[in-house]
Amino acid sequence: MFLLYGLITTLIMERIECDILAIVHRLWIDGRRKTGGLDMVLDYWLDQGSRICIIEHPLEDARSSFITIKEKGQLDRTLFKGRITSFTGPLQWLGEAFFNIKYAIFNIKGHPLLATSDLLNNAVGIFLPGKFRRFYFHCVDYSANRFGNFFLNIIYKILLQLSFRKASLIGVVSSRTRQEMIKQGARPDLIFHLPNSPLYRGFDYNFDYSALKIPFSILYSSTKVIDRYCYKEAVEAVRLVKKSFPQVILRIVGKTDSDNAYLAELKEMIKEHDLEGNVEFLGYLEKDNLNKVLRQSQIGLALHAQELAFYYHYADPLKVREYAAFGLPTVTDNNSSVADDVITAQSGIVANGITEIAQEIVHLFKDSSFYNQLSQNARQWAKNNDKITLLDKLSSVLEVKIAEQKKVSVLYIVSYYGFGPLNYLQQFLKETDKAEIATISLPPIRLVDKRLVIKSSAHEADGKEISYTLDWPFSLPAVFVYPAHYILAFWVFYKVFTQLRKNHFDICIAEPCFNTIFSWLLRAFKFVTFTIFVNGDIIPERKFGNDPYYIHQYSGQAGLLRWAASLFHQVLVKVQMLFRHIGYNSDLVWCITDKIAQWDREHGLTCKKLMVEKASFVDYSQVERNTKIQKDFNALGYIGRLNAGAGIDLLISTLPLLVEKVPNIKIHFIGGSDPTVAKYKKLAQEKGVSEHVVFYGFIPDLEDAFSILAKTVLGMALYDPTDENGSSYTQSGKLRDYLKAGLPIIATRSGSDIISDLEKFNAGVLVDYNPQDIVDKIFTILSSLDEYTQLQQGVLRLARDLDYHDGIIRAWQQITSEFTKKI
Repeated sequence: MFLLYGLITTLIMERIECDILAIVHRLWIDGRRKTGGLDMVLDYWLDQGSRICIIEHPLEDARSSFITIKEKGQLDRTLFKGRITSFTGPLQWLGEAFFNIKYAIFNIKGHPLLATSDLLNNAVGIFLPGKFRRFYFHCVDYSANRFGNFFLNIIYKILLQLSFRKASLIGVVSSRTRQEMIKQGARPDLIFHLPNSPLYRGFDYNFDYSALKIPFSILYSSTKVIDRYCYKEAVEAVRLVKKSFPQVILRIVGKTDSDNAYLAELKEMIKEHDLEGNVEFLGYLEKDNLNKVLRQSQIGLALHAQELAFYYHYADPLKVREYAAFGLPTVTDNNSSVADDVITAQSGIVANGITEIAQEIVHLFKDSSFYNQLSQNARQWAKNNDKITLLDKLSSVLEVKIAEQKKVSVLYIVSYYGFGPLNYLQQFLKETDKAEIATISLPPIRLVDKRLVIKSSAHEADGKEISYTLDWPFSLPAVFVYPAHYILAFWVFYKVFTQLRKNHFDICIAEPCFNTIFSWLLRAFKFVTFTIFVNGDIIPERKFGNDPYYIHQYSGQAGLLRWAASLFHQVLVKVQMLFRHIGYNSDLVWCITDKIAQWDREHGLTCKKLMVEKASFVDYSQVERNTKIQKDFNALGYIGRLNAGAGIDLLISTLPLLVEKVPNIKIHFIGGSDPTVAKYKKLAQEKGVSEHVVFYGFIPDLEDAFSILAKTVLGMALYDPTDENGSSYTQSGKLRDYLKAGLPIIATRSGSDIISDLEKFNAGVLVDYNPQDIVDKIFTILSSLDEYTQLQQGVLRLARDLDYHDGIIRAWQQITSEFTKKI
């Protein structure tokens, strides 16, 4: 009856055209598909432009089968979902095989490539050889006693022999499987070794992650914490390692079910051996978060239960390949096929028994030259088995249809070149060769020696710099500076953009909102295809105290001038809101905090697509270098705009009290225009602390700015903690700059989103918004070298958490995904 039902079902389904028909057996975990080696192959072909039809049958008896069409840039389309047969076990497999054959005959047009990952699905290729132009069998494992049943094992071997004869190519994941396939009669020239390497696009195997490593850390990654992965043995090995290295930490990645009896026993064992501070459960991690943990870990561990050696003997564990890509030497046993490759590549150590495993881990921790050599070998081994390179070769052999590929081109328009997220996106794209990126910098007009100056620049994708300076020999009242910039910036942008060699870009990213006018115009005139607005702050609607935010040079004025300044401030707010609406017309809006996105929603701003992703990144290696620079304990640092909202008035007003306790203290101020510098020099003079302040003004070269900042002892971020302060919505640039300079931070208890991280990582000290508390906290830190050292360690921990690789990767993946949908 079920055969008749299956026949009728296939006859009423639509007929489809596809480049590839894939048939897999699918395992589900907590309602999610568990993907495997063939899925990586299909993802690669999908990304290359192939149209794929996938038939998925469940490994569990009670689940439905699926038929899905996948195309690049399109949502997956489900053609069928339902039970193929009411039978279970071997009869279910027979019904599925019959269904696959019928579907291929009646519903698949043309002659696509057939790709399967299970002998049970090979019936289509065996019995319909003329239907497919190529038949690729991806053999993920092998077992001499696959089913534990004599008759089923006979059928298994017959299907294997028939597959050898009919398949155009057989992909194997391990060297042991390859040897066994040849032994069973497969032609060596038809076997393609495709190990379970992770699929990393544009991965830099030469990148050195040593600066990010957590000392004496061991990573053990799996899908689930269960007995087959020998976690108890791993914990016992850690107990032995702890005798030599008390700081050792085992980081366990894997699902931890509350009803897992083995996990409960494991935790009891950890408690019994007093290892609670040496074992960390991270739970199941998605790819991005797992990669972050891989970057931070020193050694990879992979163990396999001896009683399952018949299964693991031919297996190629993905975890070991992931470890290698990030330079982790692996300590493993001999129960899986990957052990042979680890020995050959000298990318780790094969050890047997808990004592030997512990000894080898201790050896790696003690001998840095030995560790570094294995780490280098691991990266080279991973590079030699790069999945993209292997898939390119596989596709060539199978003559898979490949769409023409080209590198994405990006234009990034900013106010200041060299700041995040631009600098880290540029660095990431250069490291991974994922895109060509050109930049245009349009800084605001500056009043310099009674002249109006805009120093603009552009950088070609190859690094060539283009400069243009608008220098007018007259000045303007501060109230007219903003309108002048809004007008003159069009001319400056035209002069710079027309000098770029490239005149069309795939993606244009603009920040802040005023610069989105240019991305909007470029899209309107077809110079760019896809536009992005990086939204890093809100519009300050109020006045700080009684001071207008945009023209705070007029603070403290009275009468008609004061009224005019306040009115003009409100006009500028309206103009900024107009710019923001233009920004929200972009194809993608990248808000750097949830609070900014919420503020915009409350003010009626809607967009086509919203992405919320942090943009306050640092380069950990830079932070580590700067923490080692000798600090002047009589120097405090400040970088950023000079105004009351950033705490400058409070900071200078606090100085007289601080000088009483630290007589030689000085504050180094980096930033500000000539008028604001003059204003705060006057305030310092009024407070009697002129000798205790140094104003540098705006420093165009960031390296020069950081060379000054890195020699100070603390970074000051005394934001006005009221909700009206626009800085409370954003990810403060100055806090990120202090981290980059290797400085612990003194910050008020409210303000930027990153404030909570200062407490979490002990990377700074929070103060109340009053002079006495600020002075007390600064004096305490400067009086205790031990406390300052602990804060510096916290800076390193926070920098490791904010390292740009993870956030930029997530952001770039979302950007390219949305761009692909549009094109």
